[in-house]
Amino acid sequence: MGEQHLKQYKIEYQQFSEIGKRKSNQDKISALQIDDETSLFLVADGMGGYSYGDLAAELIIRTLNEHLSYQLNNAKDDELISSAVSTANERIKKLVFEKGAESGATLGGILIHGSNTIVFWVGDVKLMILRNNKIHFSSVSHTLENELRINNKSKEEYINSHVRHVVTRSICGKDKIYYPEIKQMELAYGDKVLVASDGFYELYTETEILGIIQSDKNWLLNIVSGVTLKSAFGNDNSSGFLIELGSPFN
Repeated sequence: MGEQHLKQYKIEYQQFSEIGKRKSNQDKISALQIDDETSLFLVADGMGGYSYGDLAAELIIRTLNEHLSYQLNNAKDDELISSAVSTANERIKKLVFEKGAESGATLGGILIHGSNTIVFWVGDVKLMILRNNKIHFSSVSHTLENELRINNKSKEEYINSHVRHVVTRSICGKDKIYYPEIKQMELAYGDKVLVASDGFYELYTETEILGIIQSDKNWLLNIVSGVTLKSAFGNDNSSGFLIELGSPFN
């Protein structure tokens, strides 16, 4: 169990990163308390089918941590995040040139900065906020399947598509930068936040997550224990954070 103590929140969290049936773990995660009002949680998922996905994910995590730590009060939070992603994209471009192979990763994160909270994602790292045992927010991943849904394609068309899980946005060093989708949020004491690579959501459905949270006070530990057990049968890496926000006075 990890803890961070901010002026406005006491943050308790569990982190996990399981390899599943893959030969290597391409996911990278980071929990950084920048100052007494600011915490940053990040999950980067190296893209399957590309080379050096783990290096790309690590590079993206490091870039965002550095950029937000050093520039935190020099611009609006959402502008800083977009700028950090742009810088990360340039560094991935250099990695691609040096290695002579395509590389990249998807990203998701939450920045808690004073009274301001931002969730952001590029690709299929997914975020959920649960309040009063209900889903308060659930991000829509940037995948071909979801684009087909949004564009009103038939159900059969996207279900039968063998490329429905292909991501449509990533940080991969291309000239066209895919900036993150950013949402301003207002958090409350007792809110629970999940940020995890897509492998986690192959192990747990939203209904299963809600069921555990509604019935189990030890949900943080028990979901993570379940990830460890289930991941042995999972087809993908599974990494992320389970976070609970409490009063700083408790």
